[in-house]
Amino acid sequence: REGSIFRFIFYSPSMMPMTVAGLLFVFVLSPDDGLLNNLFAVVGLKSLQHAWLSEPGLVLATLAVVSGFKGSGTIMMMVYTGILGIPESLFESAKLDGANYWKEVKLIILPLIKPTICMVFSMEVMWSFKTYDMVWTMTQGGPGSMSKTAPITMIQNAFTYNKFGYASAIGLVFTVIVLVCITLVRRAMKSEIYEY
Repeated sequence: REGSIFRFIFYSPSMMPMTVAGLLFVFVLSPDDGLLNNLFAVVGLKSLQHAWLSEPGLVLATLAVVSGFKGSGTIMMMVYTGILGIPESLFESAKLDGANYWKEVKLIILPLIKPTICMVFSMEVMWSFKTYDMVWTMTQGGPGSMSKTAPITMIQNAFTYNKFGYASAIGLVFTVIVLVCITLVRRAMKSEIYEY
């Protein structure tokens, strides 16, 4: 029962739409009255207060943390499902052979969920390349163009500057780059087939 409660807690951020998550964190990270900066003030750590979405040195790291928070539930559920698919008999045999927890992880769990990890990694690569809504909601590509992603550049060129040909060219090159990256990821993580 406790496990299902924890799974719900970890998965719940993934159920939020990207735009809602972005707006939520705009309020949390606000430099003047944001929850995070106020929390630092309450505990006496005013030196840690920052304009998280306006400082060029922090904006990318902040967006990465928010994106990780948003997507971690999906990754957790996929990996958890992969682990559930491993037969219990393998763990029982490992215990009889004297294997500790870390050996079980290294020799049983990781090799058998490698296809799941490969799929998760491929999905993460695709998601990171198509990041638009959350970044636009939180920073609109700023400060300057520090957090401007390729989809934002493409949409701005098409619908703000009416450069549809240029935007199409960006989209085509972008698609090729994504395909190459995913192919490289899948080859790098190509796994053996285990029978059990």
